[in-house]
Amino acid sequence: MSIVTAVEAHLRVAETVQVSAPARLHFGLINTSGLGQRIDGGAGVMLCTPSLIVEVEPAERLDIAPAELRDEVLFCLHRAGLPQRPQLQVTIRNDIPAHSGLGWRTQLRLAIVTAVSIALRRTLVGPEYGPLLGRAGTSAVGTWGFWQGGFILEGGHCRHDKSEFLPSSRVAKPTLAPLLYSGSFPWYVVCVLATGMSPISGNVEEQLFRRNTPTSSGDAASCYRVVYGEMLPAVVERDFLSFVEAVAVLQSLGFKRVERELRGDQGYRVERLLAQTGLRGVGLSSWGPAYFGFTESSETAREAVDILSQDPLTQVCWSTRSADAGATCLVNGVHSAVSALLR
Repeated sequence: MSIVTAVEAHLRVAETVQVSAPARLHFGLINTSGLGQRIDGGAGVMLCTPSLIVEVEPAERLDIAPAELRDEVLFCLHRAGLPQRPQLQVTIRNDIPAHSGLGWRTQLRLAIVTAVSIALRRTLVGPEYGPLLGRAGTSAVGTWGFWQGGFILEGGHCRHDKSEFLPSSRVAKPTLAPLLYSGSFPWYVVCVLATGMSPISGNVEEQLFRRNTPTSSGDAASCYRVVYGEMLPAVVERDFLSFVEAVAVLQSLGFKRVERELRGDQGYRVERLLAQTGLRGVGLSSWGPAYFGFTESSETAREAVDILSQDPLTQVCWSTRSADAGATCLVNGVHSAVSALLR
């Protein structure tokens, strides 16, 4: 058997693998000032809905569907050190809108590499995939959330590793911020995508970071107090009122205030609309156009969706719960959390 034939035989796989990745909400960056030795940092929660699925099956050659995601798949294979032409059919079914504030690209890349690695019986690297794939350079909420699920708090980047305030897509050598807390999140989440808001990414996002940072050190100090002194204890103690108050305060500080101001009067009208349905802790996820609110009641969540779905300010609306297990996988009919494969 020739070397080429032997390699091709090795790359032929028997398993059918599905990896399902959750969307994420990002409540706000904690420190975009000159204060202290760390920058960025953030908190958020992973969502059961929407999600994306990457399915990998044996094939005669590498085939990718849909075709417009071929470059993403090839990029992921290259950056993760995986074979460039595995005999696989890679099928991506995505319900997470791109550049909407729901962490689409991070979840897509992590799911691709995880599914292909499982199919090829490669050892999973774990959260370190984030920087390898050009993610987590600003926020690591989505990267840690893929593996851990639930509510995520990460500690930001040491200034020795990152000296500029930039979006992840523009960080040359991203590093993985430390995970400070992950845990289950008990409340209902209602989300909307606001009508008529342009996605923000690429050069536009980079220029917005450059023009609007650093933010004030006073805001950064307030963000630390709110997140570490109020939001995190509220999640741990299941204190709904304290949690939603902390989210509301964080939305008015630092870089999150910049993001909300950019969306202008229309964004504020969407926020008021969510609050009028009885939702609390209303806010904007990343740059949006995804907005969110929380409730302890499934009935309030259903009623909010009914009202919001009829309003012209919202193009789509849904209620969901926290994806407390993070990404999940189905391998030959056996279902498990992806994180279980790291042990």
